[in-house]
Amino acid sequence: MDGAWCIPGLIDLHVHSCLNPRARSFSTSRAESKESVLNCALDNLKTALASGITTVRDCGACPGDAFLLREHIRKRQHEFPTIYVCGNIVTYPSGHLCDWGFQAHGKEAIMRAVVANAAAGADFIKVTSDPRDMEARDRTPDPSYSLADLTVLVDTSHKHGLSVACHTYPSIVGVQRAVMAGVDTLEHAVPLDESTFRLLAESHSLIVPTIVAALDEFPLAEVERTIGFGPKLFRSFCGLNRVCCLDRQAVSEVPESIREWLASIRVGLPQALSGNIQIGIGTDAGLPGTDFNSALREMFALVAFGAPPLRALQAATLVPARALRLDRSLGYIKKGFHADILCLESNPLEDITAVTRPIGVVKAGHLTRSKINHKQHT
Repeated sequence: MDGAWCIPGLIDLHVHSCLNPRARSFSTSRAESKESVLNCALDNLKTALASGITTVRDCGACPGDAFLLREHIRKRQHEFPTIYVCGNIVTYPSGHLCDWGFQAHGKEAIMRAVVANAAAGADFIKVTSDPRDMEARDRTPDPSYSLADLTVLVDTSHKHGLSVACHTYPSIVGVQRAVMAGVDTLEHAVPLDESTFRLLAESHSLIVPTIVAALDEFPLAEVERTIGFGPKLFRSFCGLNRVCCLDRQAVSEVPESIREWLASIRVGLPQALSGNIQIGIGTDAGLPGTDFNSALREMFALVAFGAPPLRALQAATLVPARALRLDRSLGYIKKGFHADILCLESNPLEDITAVTRPIGVVKAGHLTRSKINHKQHT
């Protein structure tokens, strides 16, 4: 590779492959044909692979869409990232993303939902357990799934060899219940406090903060003001392929819950980093404004909040591989592992923005993108 710096292919633990990041608004209904949805998803995954993201975990789609996508690319593994899908989301009646899954009330119904997903071929289980009013209107602090409910879901999933991703927002009680129940990943994972950090430190759970999904809700000037990045750092951040197709005009348009989310990230994430809480990269790519190369910005945001570059690289490689239970085949450059490799022109341990300048992407042993005249090495 002509002296390239090589790292394992990147892993994005939280995407919605079948959504269009350039849509004006988010919808849980399939407004277009399955063919159109599939073509959009394939374009999304091509964007991801071109930026060095060789594995994605799809955290929800209209029923059947992600399975169809996974099957479509199964025999074209070097053309797209490998995709792991959750099947139907498990949620409470009328709950968050209920159009995308099973509305399960009570332990028996929860168990049936998990078993049905396992039988359908789901790679993991996604559950949403935040308050019913997830948009934070008249919010109550009590999540809809009890600790006992979540424990049944986790135990049943693990018995079927499936890990559990839990949407934990915006209730701190929901975050804590998810950790105590033994979920594998906490999606969004806000708000956080000292008691939650103690729980996380004693658990195997890791957080997937999806920082860019919060940042992308705001005009750039508001991001700079709220996050407090210095001018030089902020300019670097803005240069990392933020989707500008949606014009974020007014802060007043941003829901209060999202403002609280951003404020929680600003306070909680540096604390999580200093406390050595396990963090994996995830972006919520597919939501309006968040494109499928955003894992690069997520890595940069971790560094901006205090992570050493090595930790940001681990958060995008070996940590997600463990979350997927695939750390014997993914997340490392090692004999016998999948040949998913990102080749860079400079050392990312010295400058994390090096990940935005790939000179080669190797997927399943195939050089899919390269600035190198590889013919001379044939």
